[in-house]
Amino acid sequence: MAEPIQSKRARKRQHEENLIRLEERKAKYGIDPPLSLLNEIDHEEECIATLDQEIREDLRRLSPLPPQRYGRFIGRKDSLYKVFAALEDPEAHWIIAIDGIGGVGKTALAREVVNRSLEAGDFYAVVWESAKPEEFTGGGTQEQFTADIDFDNLLDLIGRKLGYFEVASKRTIEEKRKLVRHILSNERYLVVVDNLETLGGYRDLVNNLGGMFTRSKAILTTRKKVAEFRHIYSVSLGGMERDESIEFIRSVAGERGEAGDVIRLADEATLERIHAATGGLPLAMELVVGQATRSSLETVLERLQTVNFQAIERPDSAEDVYNQFFKFIYWDAWKQLSDETKTLLIGLGTFDLAEGADEEELAIVSGLGGTILGDVAGELIGHSLIHRSIRDGQPIFFLHPLTHRFVQSDLVRA
Repeated sequence: MAEPIQSKRARKRQHEENLIRLEERKAKYGIDPPLSLLNEIDHEEECIATLDQEIREDLRRLSPLPPQRYGRFIGRKDSLYKVFAALEDPEAHWIIAIDGIGGVGKTALAREVVNRSLEAGDFYAVVWESAKPEEFTGGGTQEQFTADIDFDNLLDLIGRKLGYFEVASKRTIEEKRKLVRHILSNERYLVVVDNLETLGGYRDLVNNLGGMFTRSKAILTTRKKVAEFRHIYSVSLGGMERDESIEFIRSVAGERGEAGDVIRLADEATLERIHAATGGLPLAMELVVGQATRSSLETVLERLQTVNFQAIERPDSAEDVYNQFFKFIYWDAWKQLSDETKTLLIGLGTFDLAEGADEEELAIVSGLGGTILGDVAGELIGHSLIHRSIRDGQPIFFLHPLTHRFVQSDLVRA
């Protein structure tokens, strides 16, 4: 029968205490300690190392990572740098939020950070919880089993996956909070909550996570920005740059063997067209590669530019892969928007993609102004539906190419 992880931890602590005492005795001998003492020290160090390795292996079984959807991670150097810089900062940024539109690669970035951190030994173990109710795989949407996570059961999950099963037996949330906070300060753990925005009380959860981390860290992935929380460091993802997109497209096509050769061997001009049509959105590029093995590229790009939201709105007609794709990215966010917010989003869709629109232009097309315009624009930014930049000292607002097609659809304009 396998030894429980709690027992291994207790034995490891005992060996560590023994080692401290032996090191104190060694110090009294100066430069010439007895050989028997040195052998005892070696024995304790060996026991500690063996138990430590066994505990790490137990934790990998208790807290397995989700399947990795990508074969080779490509690009995102600036985003990786920002996340790792925040993780390595010992004084601040205990919680990092990776935000962006659906399909932009938030989960992939978080997974790559986890992979590299574990390989480098930066964290003792990782707790990964997914709140993602569905996954678009490039061939369609698949429902995912996810727990109904709130702060209370997140504490239980952290305790269970780190082998501290007593957390769930605590009577109050405050008792659980104190114990988990202590656990997270004992070793350097990384806690990941994927698709935070799908949780009903995600703002309360984020608020409660503040103050939980003094040695460990957390990564949240979310379509909704949480930058308003002072204890959160935000890293926002957009579409891939041209060169990244071309490398990504060829890599995805290469994973499909001969079926992907039509894309993998295409010239750069063709791959640039895919980049432009998808706005460098990884999930959209995967969709194009997958469908181009069945239809001509011209047909695929044409279908990607034709949004049928009447079909998207009806669950019984969502078999079409393109409908599923757009629904996966936009529909939940669209349903949450107020009429004023929808009006502003549609108005922004009348401007040139590359030029965007300033506040004065948005006020004209939407009929909104002053504080209301700022609040509504802020809501859209919070949903990762528009991007704000600065040009000549003035804020300029832009849409992603796929969002632009979304807001130009007949259904949205109806």
